[in-house]
Amino acid sequence: MTDENTGQSTDTQDEDSAVVPPADTADVQPPAKPTPAKKATAAKKATAKPKHRMETFDAVRPDGKIATIERNIDTGDQSVVGVRDA
Repeated sequence: MTDENTGQSTDTQDEDSAVVPPADTADVQPPAKPTPAKKATAAKKATAKPKHRMETFDAVRPDGKIATIERNIDTGDQSVVGVRDA
């Protein structure tokens, strides 16, 4: 279609912007999905035993022997590690 006053084409599509048929897409691969980061540290923390704070001290028993006591500060558990003569 042409403009009556100017004689120019009134088509909105220029010759340079003609529709190009899509290329053969058989060889085109979709972009690879990113792999999620491994949570190795979280898995180790979940399965590993927590490190407790421990203290060791000597105590004198009523019979005069010295007992070495180990106490877990976090849980309050105590155990006798060894007994020796004074």
